[in-house]
Amino acid sequence: MDQAQIRQTAGRLIALRAELLSRYPFFGRLLLRLSFGFAECETAYTDMSRIVFDPAFASKLEDEQLSFVILHELMHCVLKHCTRGEGKLHLLYNIACDIVVNSILLEALDISGIKIAGESAMHLTPKGEEGRLYSAEEVYEMLIKEGGKDFPEIYGASSFDRHDIWVRIAADSIMEDVWDKYTKAAAGGTGAGSGIPESLRRVVAAAEHKPKISWRQVLHDYIRHNRGDYVFSPPDRRYSGEFILPSFQENVSGEEVDNIWYVIDTSGSVRPHEIAEAFEEIKDAIEQPGTVEGFVSFFDCEITEPIAFGKVEDIDKMIPVGGGGTSFHVIFEYLAAHMKEKLPRVIVIITDGCASFPDEAKALGVPVIWLIVNSGKKPPFGETVYIRTE
Repeated sequence: MDQAQIRQTAGRLIALRAELLSRYPFFGRLLLRLSFGFAECETAYTDMSRIVFDPAFASKLEDEQLSFVILHELMHCVLKHCTRGEGKLHLLYNIACDIVVNSILLEALDISGIKIAGESAMHLTPKGEEGRLYSAEEVYEMLIKEGGKDFPEIYGASSFDRHDIWVRIAADSIMEDVWDKYTKAAAGGTGAGSGIPESLRRVVAAAEHKPKISWRQVLHDYIRHNRGDYVFSPPDRRYSGEFILPSFQENVSGEEVDNIWYVIDTSGSVRPHEIAEAFEEIKDAIEQPGTVEGFVSFFDCEITEPIAFGKVEDIDKMIPVGGGGTSFHVIFEYLAAHMKEKLPRVIVIITDGCASFPDEAKALGVPVIWLIVNSGKKPPFGETVYIRTE
């Protein structure tokens, strides 16, 4: 390699990293965790320790383009793409990762698109939606379903980075833990309003999160006190006549909890990191017992229609809606108007508790668990659990 070209490229990379640290502190602090390297690799790549450039490739890029590629490689590390492709069709997985990363960066940099080496950075899923709304695994499944093995020909392989090095570091849990720590430190060091993209807030929350409550215990206690070993609906069909006999539950071990309605406060008094924490608590609840299924709604002075979930990936797709005042009454008004035919088994309300509480009768006999975030408010009914995110 041309040594003069290497020195010139190194100088540009260091200068661009300093500029990114100034303009985008979250990204800049993370970039300080990576060293720059050089190789005749045609484009660029990362191994989660370095970002490696081919100097000849870097010399063809303007500063804006080179900065984008630097951040592109960084985001593969933050999202741990390098370790998560084992068992997948590599080319399709590579495309999925690039769609997600590029979409996040376009949002973060507030640009609609960019061309690198003559190629427009792909950022839309096969459904035409922004990749940042999904994980790489979810986009990968879309590619398989929508186009199968033909999608590489439709999308084309990326011309501005390569991922083949990733097969050597697959399933490296140590590097995943390291990057979780780096992400947590970068978020903590940049402070509120530091420009962390909205699409990355859940990634940051996941890296920072430790369960604040024992979901296994909360749900176990709920099941123990609120589920019998028999029900009258549906009745036992082995018998008929004027007697209605109960049918016994097939699973009363506490390993299955369905039809939970989570209601998340998204009013103006609830801060973004508290909403992100609420998502993490729901994900912990899903992962700890054997089966947890239900619905999520968001509320301020209005409430959204419930969105079904059955796995963690369903939660990751959800986008909070709200920002106005707070009314707990809208929850129970919705319950009475739309859920009487099939009441939830339990309502979990995640809130700071800063609003007037309704009468217990409004719950229609449904057990209510209040998760009160960062306050000492005491609801007049239901079970109360306090969690702190500060």
